[in-house]
Amino acid sequence: MVRTFLRQHVLYQDRAKDIMASDKPLTKTQLRAVRRLGTCAAFAALEIRGAGLRKGSALSAECAGVNQNFFRRTMNDKNIFELRIARKNMKGEYVELPPIHVRDDKYCGYEVLNWYLTTARPLFNYANPQFCKEEKCAMATHLFVSEQSAKPLDGAMLYKWFTRSSADIGLPMYPHNFRHGFATLLLARSWSNRGRAAAYLGCSVGVLDTYYGWIDKQQKLEEVQDLLAEALAGK
Repeated sequence: MVRTFLRQHVLYQDRAKDIMASDKPLTKTQLRAVRRLGTCAAFAALEIRGAGLRKGSALSAECAGVNQNFFRRTMNDKNIFELRIARKNMKGEYVELPPIHVRDDKYCGYEVLNWYLTTARPLFNYANPQFCKEEKCAMATHLFVSEQSAKPLDGAMLYKWFTRSSADIGLPMYPHNFRHGFATLLLARSWSNRGRAAAYLGCSVGVLDTYYGWIDKQQKLEEVQDLLAEALAGK
């Protein structure tokens, strides 16, 4: 389950590619499925290979226009995507994240986002240059696009798409589960990872202690159980 959780961006992409592999034009149902799976693949790649963002912070990302905050860059001879989240787009506006990098040397995050930008995102009408030229309308600037307009994808629709796509891979979840999953995995390995987990999630250590202190308590209970078992065994 952990492996599926950490590679779900690739699993969504694989399913989208399977649908697109046909030589025939996509039906409306297939087109919607590819849009859904492509969006979920890109969102998961940003969360897993970038940082554990809240849904609203991710949906605020713009890859074009005057407010662009998602860029393709080169750093130390490596291709990266860089996302800069403004403080106003962080919950509570009390933590400002450093630039988030998705590198091409880490498990398929860059590749999935690049595929989304070049292949899946243009399947949305308002992210398609030809459609916008013919309809004489402005192109969408947000990374995650609505099917009906140039506006960003609605959070409720992302939630709906994600619950359906994740069920398809046998790991039912919703967008906020990324944050909970990351924190649980890091802290279950060691409670000393509190600082790393807080930085990854863009929250304070105090907030982490409040919501995940049960992990430390569970670890301590298990340590006591082991000590008692050793005492009973006469060690």
